[in-house]
Amino acid sequence: MDIVSEYYKDSKKQTFYQKYWGGESIHVGIYQDEMDNEINNLDLGTIIRYASKFKSHVMANLVKSYLLDDRHNSLSNTVQPNFKLADWGSGYGGTARRISNKWESVLNLSIACYDLSHINCEYNAKVNLMEDYSNIAIHNQSFLEIDNRWFDLIYSEDSFVHIDDKNLIFERAYNNLNKGGHLIFSDIILKDPDNCSAESLAEISRRISVNTVGSKESYIRHALDNNFKLCNVIEYNSDIKKHYKYVKKFYQETEPAETQSNEIVAGLDDWIKHADNDNITMAIFIFMK
Repeated sequence: MDIVSEYYKDSKKQTFYQKYWGGESIHVGIYQDEMDNEINNLDLGTIIRYASKFKSHVMANLVKSYLLDDRHNSLSNTVQPNFKLADWGSGYGGTARRISNKWESVLNLSIACYDLSHINCEYNAKVNLMEDYSNIAIHNQSFLEIDNRWFDLIYSEDSFVHIDDKNLIFERAYNNLNKGGHLIFSDIILKDPDNCSAESLAEISRRISVNTVGSKESYIRHALDNNFKLCNVIEYNSDIKKHYKYVKKFYQETEPAETQSNEIVAGLDDWIKHADNDNITMAIFIFMK
């Protein structure tokens, strides 16, 4: 995890994520089908930001669908319930703000954001202060280090890919959730581990500095081993290809000189290659304690 913290200290990478990746979040976006028809009419920056915000919108709806509706319906219409949420690997906090905006009129939400990067946390805090999000707390620490916080729901976006010990994720989540609480997360995973060559797997592992890359089957196995119940898995096979290709094109078109020989572009090329070869994909997982 120290590697992740060091990675986000780089000022060039911070500029890249804030300017080209999606703005308020550091996750792979979800691209709606109708946006393919608008690709020639909208600039790539707008499309990427919209996809990033739409991913946050999807997560916000899942939060309500899998946790809030059931409990809210069992309460009196005059009662506004209180819920504790955690954002593990919160980045710039865009999804926490989206959830707060979307449901603050019907629910009392407190959201705890955890992120290893102090720069990400400072950016998150700055926006929250400017826009008056007093219900969002920011913790500059690893979510793997916390215990017995008793959250009603934990969500995460594309953070678990950076963690070697996948089983530990579910151990910590189970120890920090209330009974009946949910773990909802998206992640970049192996699409078909049996058909991913050893060479490709080694290359992917080196790119994210881990020895273990998750898959649909391995995440479900780890969750069940830790007494979670599987609720759903939603796969997004085309979005990871679009996201890396659009981000690379937008970056190169905007800064042609900077991107001639560039570590960031080399990384994007690796992800594009493995997405094109169907080695990697993206999925959202929902589990219940």
